[in-house]
Amino acid sequence: MSKEKKVGFVRMGEVEAAGEVREIGVGVLGYAFMGKAHTNAYIKMPIFFYPPPAKPRLVAICGRTERAVAEAAKRYGYETYYTDWRSLIRDERVELVDNCLPNNMHAAPSIAAAEAGKHVLCELIEEGYIGKILQYRAVYLQEWIMDPSFPLVWRLRKSIAASGALGDLGAHIIDLARFLVGELSSVCGMTETFIKERPLPEDPSKKGTVDVDDVFIAMVRFKNGAVGSLEASRFCAGRKNYQRIEVHGTEGSIVFNLERLNELEVYSKRDPEDRMGFRTILVTETVHPFMEHWWPHGHIIGWEHTFIHEIHHLVDCIVNDKPVAPWGATFYDGLKCQEVIEAILKSAEEGRWVNIPS
Repeated sequence: MSKEKKVGFVRMGEVEAAGEVREIGVGVLGYAFMGKAHTNAYIKMPIFFYPPPAKPRLVAICGRTERAVAEAAKRYGYETYYTDWRSLIRDERVELVDNCLPNNMHAAPSIAAAEAGKHVLCELIEEGYIGKILQYRAVYLQEWIMDPSFPLVWRLRKSIAASGALGDLGAHIIDLARFLVGELSSVCGMTETFIKERPLPEDPSKKGTVDVDDVFIAMVRFKNGAVGSLEASRFCAGRKNYQRIEVHGTEGSIVFNLERLNELEVYSKRDPEDRMGFRTILVTETVHPFMEHWWPHGHIIGWEHTFIHEIHHLVDCIVNDKPVAPWGATFYDGLKCQEVIEAILKSAEEGRWVNIPS
């Protein structure tokens, strides 16, 4: 009798894993928003991607505030905690270092982990369905800092975040632009900061200067001849986490909206003339990437499940000695994204088109 089972319309894989599944020791830097999201993914991945390539072992979590990180370790199920990232990297039980720290703490711990021999996680339209790509349009809009009384948190400080909406939100749509369309060649951008001063978190009676952007808008050119526009803002009333990606080609268009992440809008010029128009595809069938590991067709997944896909891909690549590219981003991708960010900032400051380094 076959060990493969079906529940609803979802392939559940083998009932029993063949042999023992190895463990991989995980150390997470950061226990708040992203640390929590990634921890959830490490816990859930072996449940849905069964048998897993390896079972994540929650060895250590790190944060600056001892009381808070100790509570997080207890809550999430980590074996120990540290308040110094160097101690976590020195822990021989840790094989994979997951860096969820603020922007200004990405480089040093990640480089040190790589030099220590650890694996590091630091946070194309192929079949020609829409023909030659002509245009890419992307926006990422939120509203969470519109209140003038909102404090001067680290995301609003250049010394920590380096940039505002551009680095926080824009980095995502820039990375997707490279993945979906190709390398960018030049940019022309503008930025604006709407609220120049905000209350200090430690003393709301005093104010500090906001020295990062609240919004950025940029026109871009790609090396393959396509053009595009990018926009990100944390000042769009009514927009909670609105990310919309449009890719337009000679034969059709594809549209994705993060707030409706189980759907894809598709338009094809090959359709009969009397039936031309955008149609919405519910991407929850087993033929769609990753969906065979989830629920019966038509049952949707959420934002947090995308991290489970990411963790599975990473662990699979580690265990089977495979490159994470092209489906996973590398440090090179991070470098190219940062080059675009810096070019947009330079363009906004100097009021001209700026070329991207080759």
